[in-house]
Amino acid sequence: MSYKSRPYLWVIITRSFYICEPVYFNSVISDLDKMRIVQFPCEIIVRDVLPSFKAFIVKELNHTYKLSQSKIAEKLGITQASVSYYLHGERGIIGSDLIQKYPQVKEKLLALTEAIATKSATPDSLVNEICGLCTMMHEEFGCKKTH
Repeated sequence: MSYKSRPYLWVIITRSFYICEPVYFNSVISDLDKMRIVQFPCEIIVRDVLPSFKAFIVKELNHTYKLSQSKIAEKLGITQASVSYYLHGERGIIGSDLIQKYPQVKEKLLALTEAIATKSATPDSLVNEICGLCTMMHEEFGCKKTH
């Protein structure tokens, strides 16, 4: 396989999700303005989805469980300033529509938030739950051959 015929990963951005599709370097690409090069599903999840999960958890801990910003920061191992950013919508906004779009994600996040608030979960179980949500997001809009 020559250099020019190797597949490169392009991600076609549509209105609500990302579709991974291999496009060959030497093939004709008609709509370059709709494409960005090399956006791997894990990058999208780390950049957009995980901050939305954290913002959801922070808001739930604050509104439902009436925890202060400093208590939330302590429970999540982040700074109080970060909690403030999440509460005021300065972080975690981009992927928040995914939480509303997928009720199973919202249910898991609500259960996770309850476990954090009531101290009924171990750190390992919390990590496993987040990893499960990450895997679910890969299956929803990522390349199917991940994780």
